[in-house]
Amino acid sequence: MEHALSVLAKARTVRNVRVQTIGQPSAEVMRVLERRGIAILRIVQPKKSFIVGSRPVVKLTAPNRTDLNDPTVEMWLPIASDVAVGAGQGDGKISLHDTVDERPVRQLNIAIAGQSGTIAAGSAALVKSIANAR
Repeated sequence: MEHALSVLAKARTVRNVRVQTIGQPSAEVMRVLERRGIAILRIVQPKKSFIVGSRPVVKLTAPNRTDLNDPTVEMWLPIASDVAVGAGQGDGKISLHDTVDERPVRQLNIAIAGQSGTIAAGSAALVKSIANAR
């Protein structure tokens, strides 16, 4: 019984750390965001939407390019079914990007699903589609 409680306590601690990390970005991440700025990605196609996952922040990288100081490295957090926020391109400002192309939306959804234990969306068909793509 003690072992089961310690496993549950460990899992709860890990979850809490993840939530705290999202709520309080590190000083390094804040410096990167100040330098790179913040990008806002908005879906303009009415039938497309982002999913949410148990690990909602996703970092998209190329091989051997993982540092957030690299402008080719992307970091995104969906905050609504049609809006995600992330690191900008380097001017320190806020930029708005509308997407009519469904590929970046699907790429982001698949990345979130791939790192999350649980996913959700406003559409059961979307959840099924993304879950089958994993």
